[in-house]
Amino acid sequence: MKESTCPAANERLARLLVAPSNTLRETMTVIDKGARGIAFVVDAQGTLLATLTDGDVRRGILAGVELDEPIERLLERKANSPYAAPLSA
Repeated sequence: MKESTCPAANERLARLLVAPSNTLRETMTVIDKGARGIAFVVDAQGTLLATLTDGDVRRGILAGVELDEPIERLLERKANSPYAAPLSA
């Protein structure tokens, strides 16, 4: 994929990135401040691993995921849920 030449676009995207080691609370802050309802989970090289939406976070909290746990736990739950893959049109 070609890297964007628009610094503003790169900056907006960077605000939506989280690592698997981020806590659920930190990820909720990123989703809230980003005002897009989503966070992108990336590894140390910037490779996209997953997406987390405000709905994923809500389902995780209702299932007992603690706010100070790493989002890796939420990603494990998501992988085994009916919501693991996006719905197609």
